[in-house]
Amino acid sequence: MNLYKLSKYRFTMQMRLIPINKISPNIPNKEQIRPIVVMSHVIKMIELFYEERLKEYVSYYINPEQIGFFQGMGTQIHIQEVTRFLQRKQVKGKTAIFIDLSNAYNVVDRQILYNIMKKRQILVKRLQIFNLINIWGFGQILEEVLNHIIIL
Repeated sequence: MNLYKLSKYRFTMQMRLIPINKISPNIPNKEQIRPIVVMSHVIKMIELFYEERLKEYVSYYINPEQIGFFQGMGTQIHIQEVTRFLQRKQVKGKTAIFIDLSNAYNVVDRQILYNIMKKRQILVKRLQIFNLINIWGFGQILEEVLNHIIIL
């Protein structure tokens, strides 16, 4: 088969970007939309072919601290690792830890979580920072966070 004949069988890789409303049926703002890409079934079959090889690569070559990439391991592992790191290094003085919770708990009602933290008497500074992140977003409270000590 020559290249001319083969070119008749080429397919174009078409994908469609679809915005998913996280708070349906309400009207979302830009933070409440999750974009997904729908692609050809041919591409999905090609992905399946390479999936096992990619899993081996990821499990061998990706840094162990990037636990979020591995199936079945979530944020609690990272919290434990940060705690152990700070204990090993015996960090003293002011320590700032930046945690972006904007997508970590998409399905958790943050007001309920905030009330539970308050009821369990979690440090006032932590509650203030948690509430500021929840209300204002991460970028706007950077200056506020730098003025507090976060103790794990």
